[in-house]
Amino acid sequence: MAYFDAQIKDLVGTDFTDDTALTQWLTDGVKEITNILPRELKIECATITSLTSSTPMDLDATGKVFHVTRENADNGYHIGCREVNPIHAGSAGDSTSLYYVTATDPIYWIESDTGGDPKLFVKPDPTANQPARVHHVSYTAAAHGDSLIVNFPDEAEYLVVLYASIKATEFLMTSEEDPELFLPIISTLKQDYDKGVQMLVAQGIPQQERRE
Repeated sequence: MAYFDAQIKDLVGTDFTDDTALTQWLTDGVKEITNILPRELKIECATITSLTSSTPMDLDATGKVFHVTRENADNGYHIGCREVNPIHAGSAGDSTSLYYVTATDPIYWIESDTGGDPKLFVKPDPTANQPARVHHVSYTAAAHGDSLIVNFPDEAEYLVVLYASIKATEFLMTSEEDPELFLPIISTLKQDYDKGVQMLVAQGIPQQERRE
């Protein structure tokens, strides 16, 4: 398969030499498409992050959290953590509270810090011997010289190329003396992108709902 920059050149109709910009647009496209993927395809973008201390996990650069587990004893098995409202987090260590947690009934919650960045907390605190595992979406970077995107569904890759092609065309329209030359190109690119997104999202809709 052709490299992404070559595919973009074919779609835009002209060479685009700003490789840094292409890489950024491709990476932005991966994030946008990942966020709208049906669950069964979004799972292909999943990864696992291990937590071994009380330090919360920064979710600012990650996507949807599928589930969280915590080892319940040294060299034991992982059990699922319950998600709770952050307002009950302060009671997690209070043995007299209904919200008191143990290694056999762990919890997690998500709340933003003072800067507005979302953080994921696990209680009891994970340790090196009793780690927690966060199963979540990972936003993969895509470079102009790549020909595939790892941890990303094959059927959605072309949409990322279309996204970057639209951005490249919009940039060219602002720098060319006759931007109207690009109007038919960007119109076609946006139509193809919108149609592709609709088809992708439809994969997550039950067949009966599609007919309705």
